[in-house]
Amino acid sequence: MQKIYRNKMQVGAPGLVYDSTPHVINSRAVEGDDMLFGIGVVAGSVPGETVAVGDGQFEGITVNTWVKEHELGGPVSIREAGTISVMQWGRVWARLVPGSEPVYGDPVHVVSTGENAGLFSNTGGTVIEGARFYGGNNGDDLAPVELR
Repeated sequence: MQKIYRNKMQVGAPGLVYDSTPHVINSRAVEGDDMLFGIGVVAGSVPGETVAVGDGQFEGITVNTWVKEHELGGPVSIREAGTISVMQWGRVWARLVPGSEPVYGDPVHVVSTGENAGLFSNTGGTVIEGARFYGGNNGDDLAPVELR
């Protein structure tokens, strides 16, 4: 039973829009099961319609728009062929490779393979052109990212 009620969204939730500055968010179909919010995705098998985690053309960061049915007992995710929101331009809370310590202005790198696929860091992985960290690790392996 819910016992705490807030008048604003909790700060630092994966995939939560960071602030009210202008942004562009597109709807895409998920390729692969259990896609998390706050991760980097690439164009899927149908560019402009589907997204996946892995190598390819960077599409954006998955956004939790709070309009999805949520399940208890684990991280909220979107199943295969479900619709997910993807931020193409703007500021969003992104999941970090555990232990990453980016600072404001650092370049954003996304991991495309392995257990950290879709997570971000300020080193390693593939550099995302026009992106920068808008702050550091909030202690939960989340940091705001600005996509330009």
